Amino acid sequence: MGGGVPTMRSTTEAQEVGPPGLQPGAGSTLFLEFNKSIPDLSPEDLKELLSPFLDFAKQRSASVQWFDNVTLPTSRRRFKNATARVGMDREMVVAAIGKPAHKVRERDSEGNEIEDWIYGTPPARTVFVRFTGDRVNKHQAIPSVA
Repeated sequence: MGGGVPTMRSTTEAQEVGPPGLQPGAGSTLFLEFNKSIPDLSPEDLKELLSPFLDFAKQRSASVQWFDNVTLPTSRRRFKNATARVGMDREMVVAAIGKPAHKVRERDSEGNEIEDWIYGTPPARTVFVRFTGDRVNKHQAIPSVA
């Protein structure tokens, strides 16, 4: 990691100024102080440095937490079918089939931003999910080539 081991400290001192709606002193602040410039840290490196203070074991994405709160069994079954459907937003797609291996962003001939999520790699089964704006407008599964 370079830059040496940071000095870690926490504070519970009341803040005089904070975000609107937050009472002064509510919460705490963690500081990582490096004795040189801030080294290049991967997310995993940062988690390791913060692990004495924060538990990352139960870390989950917002979409997974959202899926856990879906209570209707029919809704859960629909998402577990592992398909993206036209009209789904990004969080719904992540809950249904997970994070994509690749993303491609470009503009169509009319200047609209489109984003393709690609699951799998040919010749294996590959799924393409196209977003126009915030919603799926097309999905296609290409079967594996035997």
